[in-house]
Amino acid sequence: AIAFNFAAPNISPLSSIMFCDCDCKLMPLYTSNSLISPGEINHLRRTSQWENPSCYEKHFATFADHFKNRITNTKHHLFLHVPKTGGTSICDLAEKSGKEVIRDNETNCWEREHFWPLWCCYEFSARPSFRSCREFDDILPEFVMNENFLDYPLCMENRIYSTLVRDPVDRVISHQVHLRQLDRGNTFHDRLNLGVFNHFNWALTAGLHLNKINPIFFSPVRENLKIAMDTMSRFDFI
Repeated sequence: AIAFNFAAPNISPLSSIMFCDCDCKLMPLYTSNSLISPGEINHLRRTSQWENPSCYEKHFATFADHFKNRITNTKHHLFLHVPKTGGTSICDLAEKSGKEVIRDNETNCWEREHFWPLWCCYEFSARPSFRSCREFDDILPEFVMNENFLDYPLCMENRIYSTLVRDPVDRVISHQVHLRQLDRGNTFHDRLNLGVFNHFNWALTAGLHLNKINPIFFSPVRENLKIAMDTMSRFDFI
């Protein structure tokens, strides 16, 4: 079984590639290699854009074909939802497209047992994790929103990963107004801190710290930002 939430991201040697002409020539081999995860190929696609635009342009059709095959043949979808970034609209689109969803109070598509929002419903405490990617896919519906922290390793073999971003200042203001309206008593300041300390960073990195601290009380610092960016580069849609 896969050990979830281990202490470091599952990053392959391809993550450290500095693109040269030799690497560029091998790009079709990378994208067709079944041993390389979809997340790694997404990472290669984005990294080549930044580090070697001419290589990306040369192999654009290869990346496009891989991406088209993935979204055509991958039935399941996980949307990492940070509060106040249009989650209700995304849930509406998923439902209208015919995806199997779990709808909570006719708003968002989050799965209550594992992915409840931190502003809602339960004590401000840790949530259960998954024992394997098979369990992950068996339990969750076709389309699900994670409004909590991300589980590691990413289960991308049979599931699309996506997220939606928003101007960070506007999002924090909206989030704080929402929390003040809810008034969660003794846990209000803990919840509010997540907005102040970059909720995106927390959602992308808190799951890596289960062995050290309850992730609910993990406050990310600048050093966590690189890991968060690296993880997001593996998503299919941003």
